[in-house]
Amino acid sequence: ADFGLSKPVKSKDATVNYTHTPNGAGGWWPAEVRGDERATAKVDIFMLGICIFYTLTDGKHPFDDSRKAAVSSQSQRYKLNLRNVNIDEGKTDFRPLQSTLTAGGEFDEACDLVQRMVHNDAMKRPTMDQVLDHPYFWPLSKRYEFICLVGNQSEIKSGRKSGAVKKELPSSRLLLACGGDWS
Repeated sequence: ADFGLSKPVKSKDATVNYTHTPNGAGGWWPAEVRGDERATAKVDIFMLGICIFYTLTDGKHPFDDSRKAAVSSQSQRYKLNLRNVNIDEGKTDFRPLQSTLTAGGEFDEACDLVQRMVHNDAMKRPTMDQVLDHPYFWPLSKRYEFICLVGNQSEIKSGRKSGAVKKELPSSRLLLACGGDWS
């Protein structure tokens, strides 16, 4: 991944013009880098999401198709083009992450975090502050405290999720909440 695509900016909403072709391996660049859109710091969020996936899965890529056999060196160009198409279309394959993390019990949190970070719409990607405050990075004590607080809500105790609680609690083991704002 080439984290040099974004440069220091004074505002979180600032955009960056490119005067050169991005460096690094293709298949790691978000759609806006290859297209005509102005890129923001969300480019780095995208690439960090791929790096997290890559690290957790021992070298797999979220935009590869894990059902396909290992690609020979002769077809690396095909694999790269397929990745770019999958990035543009937002087609991810989280099976390698699931098989790696199911035993550890953190698949829901890791999958949610990476899915948000590699979203093909840059505006829907989290900020770095939101990434760092995601439940995946919460210590066990904060997770426990959160579940205790949420679990004491009458809607949860009764098994009926309605109103704001239904909106805030997707069906996840950790009960991910707050629509992406975890603070």
